[in-house]
Amino acid sequence: MSPRRAALVRSPVEAGVAGRPGTKVCLAHFPRRGLRQLGKDLDVSRDHELRGARDQKLDHIFAAQPVLVYARHQIHRAKKTPAVLAAIQQAQRANPYDLLAKYTDSAGHFKRIEHALWRVRGKEKAAVLDSLDPYRLSLAPDRLHLFEFFRPLDVGFKVVGTGSVGLRDYVVLMEGNGAGDPLFLQIKQEVDSAYAPYLKAGRYPNHGRRVAEGQRKVQPVSDLLLGWTRIGDHDFVVRQLNDHKGSVDLTQLEADGLNGLAGVAGELLARGHARSGDPLSIRAYIGGGDKVAKAIVHYGLEYAAVAEADFALFKKAIREQKVKIA
Repeated sequence: MSPRRAALVRSPVEAGVAGRPGTKVCLAHFPRRGLRQLGKDLDVSRDHELRGARDQKLDHIFAAQPVLVYARHQIHRAKKTPAVLAAIQQAQRANPYDLLAKYTDSAGHFKRIEHALWRVRGKEKAAVLDSLDPYRLSLAPDRLHLFEFFRPLDVGFKVVGTGSVGLRDYVVLMEGNGAGDPLFLQIKQEVDSAYAPYLKAGRYPNHGRRVAEGQRKVQPVSDLLLGWTRIGDHDFVVRQLNDHKGSVDLTQLEADGLNGLAGVAGELLARGHARSGDPLSIRAYIGGGDKVAKAIVHYGLEYAAVAEADFALFKKAIREQKVKIA
């Protein structure tokens, strides 16, 4: 579980609903419920036993659907959840012109933004641009056809978020049909999965490919230009920068909003598992009881506690000047 997912577990406390019956359980029930349900809009009951009984009656499950049906399944309920709808609208408003104004100067070069972004020059720039050739091989013919309309103008280095601190993240500014058609291509380093030490040897020679193909399996529609490449000894995933992304401020959610978001997140998780794994086997493993749901709740709460403790140590180190911050 990532710190971002842990925040969803912590949010009931911040929203003032942690003490209500069933609040913790509902956060874990949604993935299980999603694997049983296809296309139904469920109300969230605060009564655990009634909710469990209703789950037993659901007969529209991913495991019973034709493969191409659950593969194309859309989460229509997302638009009925205010917090998620706001994120969708935010994403729809995003466009490359916003990035053009934020990251480039009047000459069409990347600005220098202290501790966040700077131009890449010389051999490093050449290596990034050369990596576009193997990247082309990762695109389907129809997507490659569109990409070939663009030409690179400049290369920048962008500092990434907390999940990828210390990794390389290049941004290539490209131009298509004139100056009014910008494209920002992100070339982001990928390393071993956190699960790698516990698994047999991986079957992907490139970690960027592992990430890209994983996204393609989980998402009904992935980034049009999602692919992978290699620069020197390092693997990279390639995609559009900030391609219609939205976010939800968990600290602003109250009880109903948190339940709605948890429902959508759980259904997305269930659909991703159904698309990338064997939904019948997953359904059989989960079963009809609450054992898996309770295990998820326990793990989530324990992980959230670890994240909070780690953050407290981090802040203490800053106060004691053991860690320098920008």
